[in-house]
Amino acid sequence: MSKSITDSARIRDPYHGWEITVTLGSLEKRFSGGSVIQVRSP
Repeated sequence: MSKSITDSARIRDPYHGWEITVTLGSLEKRFSGGSVIQVRSP
C-alpha cells in the first residue's frame, strides 16, 4: 500500500543544502510552532 503525498512533509535546510521527507504524523508530534524545527538523528 503506497502512502499519498498528503501523508508526508518535506523539510529543507537552505543553509546546509539538505532535504528530507518525514511522515506527517512525525512532524505533527514533534513540531510545537515557530520557525525552527530541531532534528535529532537516531
